[in-house]
Formats: sequence, structure tokens, C-alpha cells
Amino acid sequence: MTKRTIDPEGLARLIDIVDRGLGELPPIDTARFETFDRRDRAASVLIDRLCDGHGARRSGNRITLGGITASSCQSTEGILRNWRAAAHKRTDREDEA
Repeated sequence: MTKRTIDPEGLARLIDIVDRGLGELPPIDTARFETFDRRDRAASVLIDRLCDGHGARRSGNRITLGGITASSCQSTEGILRNWRAAAHKRTDREDEA
């Protein structure tokens, strides 16, 4: 199986979009449980926007965006954070090649 070629500039743009989206998630107040739910819903809306406008595919707790796939059993926000970490690792490898 061959690895899919990644467009480094396109991937950098997607990383920026995800970073901005994560930065806009509502804060969590640990004394108020509903803030966890509000943040999770906002992360889900961000994934929907990535699917609608940037070609992401979501299946349960997994997302594929820009040729990078990530998942999380912890939270919807975790899917995005794990995707961002995987995308950064991939761009680092592309830079080394």
C-alpha cells in the first residue's frame, strides 16, 4: 500500500482552520456540567463545517481531512486535537524528505 501524497500548503491551511476553530470553542467551567456539553456541540459543528466546506469525512469518532485520519474515544474536541497532531507530524515528515 502506498502513502497518499499530501499537499503541504493545503495541509498547512487546514491546520490553521482547525486551530482557529479550536480557539473559538466555548470555555469549560468545571463547576457547570452543561459547559462540557456546549463545548462538545461546538466541536461537532466545527467538524460539520469542515465536512461541508473542506472535504472532511466523518464516521462516528473518526475524521479524515486533507488525507489525514484521526479519532478519539474521549471527545469530539479530541478528534480535532488528534487530527491536528497527526497533521503536524505529517508536515514535519514532508519537510524532512
